[in-house]
Amino acid sequence: MGLDNYWVKNGKVFLLKFDPLLRVRGGMFSDPAHGSFRGEDYALLIKALSGLSLRSVLRTGTLRKISAALHRTSYSELPKYLRSDISEVEYEDLKRMFSKYVEVPGIRLEPWY
Repeated sequence: MGLDNYWVKNGKVFLLKFDPLLRVRGGMFSDPAHGSFRGEDYALLIKALSGLSLRSVLRTGTLRKISAALHRTSYSELPKYLRSDISEVEYEDLKRMFSKYVEVPGIRLEPWY
């Protein structure tokens, strides 16, 4: 089954609209347009860049650290073992997703196994 992650605010799944649509791998609600993404596919990348895990509930402060870590590193600076599983477009959209969600007061990112 693996790890999916979903955005939560006030105890409910929360989603933002993105234009253009996000091109990250969808999670338990099929695609990122429904408030979830395939955390298993990004867990190693997030851990390598930020030292943080997608396997626990993450609140705004921690999410800001992840967003900052993603923005500090360009796609071309990623080690090859991390680039092999993610396209540049996907990486840029992952950054865009985190940076927009961290601006939502009270947002959390929750894991689903």
